[in-house]
Amino acid sequence: RGRVGDDEIVGDFQHALAWEIGLLHPGTHIRLEIPSIFRERRASIDMLTRDESRVRYFELKYKTRGANIELNGETFILKQQSAQDQGASDFLKDVCRIEAFVAATPGAEGFAIMLTNDAQYWADSFRATVIDREFKLVHGREIEGTLSWLPSAGQGSIGKRERSLHLRNKYRVHWKDYSDLSAKGVPPYRYLCLQIRS
Repeated sequence: RGRVGDDEIVGDFQHALAWEIGLLHPGTHIRLEIPSIFRERRASIDMLTRDESRVRYFELKYKTRGANIELNGETFILKQQSAQDQGASDFLKDVCRIEAFVAATPGAEGFAIMLTNDAQYWADSFRATVIDREFKLVHGREIEGTLSWLPSAGQGSIGKRERSLHLRNKYRVHWKDYSDLSAKGVPPYRYLCLQIRS
């Protein structure tokens, strides 16, 4: 299918997850890309599901290392996505957003999910001097409270992410295996799923 861009691979992830939820839980109402307001700005939720018991919010991130994959007769050319520091910060911002939506919706819960074949997300160093230390998604880490870039971080690293993040809850980072395509020369995929409750 040629080179896959960021929006397209996240879209693939959204639709695949929605399909599986529909198969496992028939009757669940599923919507993708729900427009909403967050911090007085227009935003959207990647996926919302609703059943007889509760509303669930989902934010999804799909980060890839470059790879050419032949799978079930299809060719996938995955983009080399770098800037893991920004990727981790954006993921935790998703957690903050879902916390706000869950807090405003009685009985709701949410999930922030990252799927990646980039081991730097789960196995990166956790040195005190790295500018993105507070955003690291290292396996086994507990994350809570206010998260900020170190003062030494330059604008080129931060981008438009100057604002600190404030988590309401505490989360333990626990990566799980998703798939092993090592026989095709592709780094293994793992996923991180943080459940958000009020």
